[in-house]
Amino acid sequence: MCLIYRKYLWPKSLYMYFKVENAKLFLEKHSLKFSDPTKFNDPFETAIDYQKSLYTTSFRKYCERLEKPTPKDVINCDDSLFSFLSGIGVCCFTESDTDILMWAYYGENHRGVCFEFDPKEDVYFFNGLQKVEYKPKFETIKKCSGDLFFDDIIYSKAKCWKHEKEWRVAKEEMADKIWPINPQAIKSVIFGCNMTDYRNVDDTQLQNYLDIIELLKRPEYKDVTIKQVQKDPFEYKLHSEE
Repeated sequence: MCLIYRKYLWPKSLYMYFKVENAKLFLEKHSLKFSDPTKFNDPFETAIDYQKSLYTTSFRKYCERLEKPTPKDVINCDDSLFSFLSGIGVCCFTESDTDILMWAYYGENHRGVCFEFDPKEDVYFFNGLQKVEYKPKFETIKKCSGDLFFDDIIYSKAKCWKHEKEWRVAKEEMADKIWPINPQAIKSVIFGCNMTDYRNVDDTQLQNYLDIIELLKRPEYKDVTIKQVQKDPFEYKLHSEE
């Protein structure tokens, strides 16, 4: 699918949660890291059904054309592909800026910062953007135009992660590398609901908050909206407000 057509299928907004210190660093250089997916916190990340792959694709060429692979053969295949998968850089986003668990996991216990992005404002950075599919079983390697096809593996996770509503950008040979993003793609910066809780904020963190506010005064961020998450007074819900 061509890039120009695919961007019309992208959501209007995607979000990424940061610790306060990392949010400050992001604004200083407006660049994001593409991470090695084999180092993610999910132990099943990039899990592959190798046995099924051997008989449904040309994957067996990676296993010396074995017709009846033993478990050891499969492990050797796993090792040979690990270096390839660990070289793919992945940048992760979510559809929600008010998810209680996401703020707890990635937003420094609701003291961090969340950024809202418009993917259409930087189609080169977001080239490769796809929604993660949550499945009950490991994916298989598929064949596409004569090459082995790994998209189903990179963009698949276990169903227990479904609440994260994740989207990913994956780029080959970009693991642990930095890619600049157009500042115009940043729509808003959202502070966690515990930002103003003096019991949880020390002097260093307070200074980081102030530094972020100063960085947002730069010309490239003139259209960025500043928000803070508020706790609903009656329900277990969060709301982001200017």
